[in-house]
Amino acid sequence: MQFDPFYFVAEIDAGFDVELFGESFCGVRLQGKLSGPGPLVVEARASVKILFVRISENITVQLGSDAHAQPKAVDLQLALAGEFTKPANLRSEGEDQSVVFRDQAPKSVGETPIVGVTGDIVWEQKRVPFGLDLQRFEGTPLPQGRHILTLTSADASLGEERDWFGTGSFLTLSDAEALNTARFTE
Repeated sequence: MQFDPFYFVAEIDAGFDVELFGESFCGVRLQGKLSGPGPLVVEARASVKILFVRISENITVQLGSDAHAQPKAVDLQLALAGEFTKPANLRSEGEDQSVVFRDQAPKSVGETPIVGVTGDIVWEQKRVPFGLDLQRFEGTPLPQGRHILTLTSADASLGEERDWFGTGSFLTLSDAEALNTARFTE
């Protein structure tokens, strides 16, 4: 499924066999694929088997026009600019053992996290991974070329925050690649 422009593909493969003494006596199989919109395409194949005779039929039906909505161009820097100033992307980490907060003490003032003297402030965003050759952004295919985002700091001693992300959200994968690639990776 792709969200911008909206597009989907759904597939079905179902059937049954009736066997008598280990041999197929009769069976039915239905395979189908529905994709769309613009146009909505239904591809189906049905097979019926009785004894040694198999009858199969294929059908393809197309509903609607061939006009495809073109995805809007995405400017990654512009799309992510607000992430740097969003208070929800900051959190505190680490504890100062000499400072004890009472139970149910607030963890933030307004939207700014409270950080102990020896704690750290961590900035993280969940919209796109850094250091990956992006092919998609929020479901929209990106124009041809390399799209790699990196973030550097003047303070080389700062650590890197790593998190899991869904590979199919940022890479265009064939069916075989999608089946053989981990759904989430760091």
